Amino acid sequence: MGLHLTFDWKARLSQVEKFERQVEDALSDFNSGHNASGLHESIRAITRSLFPVPYANQLLRNKSDSELINKGFVYKPKIFSNDVAVELLEYFSSSDESITLNAIEYMNDSLILHRLLTLVNNETGFNHIIWKCSFSESHPFSESPSNFWHYDNHYNDWTPKLMIYINSQEKEKGGTGFCNADLSSKISAQTNYRGLLGQREKFREYISDSIHLFNIDPISLELPHTRITPINSTDSVFFYPYRVLHKGFMPLHGSRKVLTICFTPLPPSNNSSIEQCALTSMSVLLNTLNNKMQKWDNIPYWKQ
Repeated sequence: MGLHLTFDWKARLSQVEKFERQVEDALSDFNSGHNASGLHESIRAITRSLFPVPYANQLLRNKSDSELINKGFVYKPKIFSNDVAVELLEYFSSSDESITLNAIEYMNDSLILHRLLTLVNNETGFNHIIWKCSFSESHPFSESPSNFWHYDNHYNDWTPKLMIYINSQEKEKGGTGFCNADLSSKISAQTNYRGLLGQREKFREYISDSIHLFNIDPISLELPHTRITPINSTDSVFFYPYRVLHKGFMPLHGSRKVLTICFTPLPPSNNSSIEQCALTSMSVLLNTLNNKMQKWDNIPYWKQ
């Protein structure tokens, strides 16, 4: 029996729980000195086993000049009008940061889903399905694990996100920092820092011996990175959160409002139209809503 892409939320939850147990064991082995291959490689091996992408080589060849694929992130200025930004805020600005039925229907009826799927197709050269939308609002003293350098370790190399900054940060100075994929991989291979929740507050311990090797600022310990501070509403960035170390920068005042869209890739041989991908995305988002799984971040994956 071949592999198939599953969006079943119970299967996805079970797979992420399995991933977390195996990563916890790998971290324990590493901390006790029993992991000769290194934590970075161990986690990548776990990911390849639990979240495989059977057509990864085809994806890489499909658009070898893609900045997103090669660097791990790409900035996209103002992907929607100011009017759309206002409407998005109306539908997504809520205290529990959850997607609603009205929001899903608005994104479908206004062809926003189509626009997003076209954008990611243009960046990569292949089709995707949207499986999650979430809204977040950060303030000057917001505390979040995402304020530390990290990967989304429970993703894989080919699961992209799109962060849409709903409000300008020209004065507020909030944004996101991205370390390119090649440097991120070298840093993690050298230091075994993956931004796991148990590692983030120990970042200095992991990185201190490699400061000069990677031109890391010895005072701030900031990695060499690109800081994206959106000037316009709906300035956006596509990125592969499993490939690039990234972190949030809180605004100096006011707030930073972000709509995050999560995609999963389809095989390059898939010739579905954008309309068909939008319909499937709509179905997946509605199923997520119906099962009250809006806050869960469990990626679709290929299984037997």
